[in-house]
Amino acid sequence: GVENLEELNLSHNQIQYIDNNVFNGLKSLKKLYLNSNCFTYLNFKNNFGDLSSLEVLELYENNISKINTKDY
Repeated sequence: GVENLEELNLSHNQIQYIDNNVFNGLKSLKKLYLNSNCFTYLNFKNNFGDLSSLEVLELYENNISKINTKDY
């Protein structure tokens, strides 16, 4: 099932934001690709805090102007 997913590529999808905790339950996720989307802000604790196995996070070619890493 999805809980065993190790790699997720959501690049080139014109995603503007990520709902809090959207990746909860993906405990095995090691690689997450979010390149070439429309992000301007990310909150690491709320968006990626549950990804304890994450090794690769790619965010290039976005318009990120602020990243909140407080409490992460």
